[in-house]
Amino acid sequence: MSSMLLTLAEGAMEGALLVLATDPVRRPFGPKAVAGVVIGVLALIALVVFVCVRFSRVGPPCLLCGNLRTTPLGRLPLERQLEIMEYFRQYERRYPRTAAVFVCLECNSVHDDFSGLLRSREAGAYEVSVGNVTYCKVCGCPVRGCLPERGEVPCPKCGTKHRRRVDERSGMRFFMPPPDAEILEGFKDKGGAL
Repeated sequence: MSSMLLTLAEGAMEGALLVLATDPVRRPFGPKAVAGVVIGVLALIALVVFVCVRFSRVGPPCLLCGNLRTTPLGRLPLERQLEIMEYFRQYERRYPRTAAVFVCLECNSVHDDFSGLLRSREAGAYEVSVGNVTYCKVCGCPVRGCLPERGEVPCPKCGTKHRRRVDERSGMRFFMPPPDAEILEGFKDKGGAL
């Protein structure tokens, strides 16, 4: 009986091989389907690249007026950039990192490296509803509620009184300490990083 089963099995195998050899290969996806998938993937990659490039040129939201699109300093006309940098050079006696300076064209406010705007963007958490957090330009301590209508806002650590004022030359609003204050070169977090 076992020889009979073996003969049947051999016959079945030969038949199966014959069927496999004569049947056309069935593919789950035809050439058109594969081309469609490739085109779809390329379109998705192009969309992701476009969105990344588009939104990398837009700054974080303004902490004063809530405008969702501040402008990086480098995207302003050169004359405007020079006016803003002149304020930092003359009034604050420093040169901030230009990548950390954003301008709100709605309320004419300049947010520099002490404003917390760049740090909130890096952390992915904007503090528009808090009334904004900025950092003392003398000691680097966080100062909350630095809105223009509050007038002078003292630093809780060193007592330096900051105020949002309009610079006469540029017409832009800056977060200013008193003119005689010794200002840090740039904001550093507790770890010492800019």
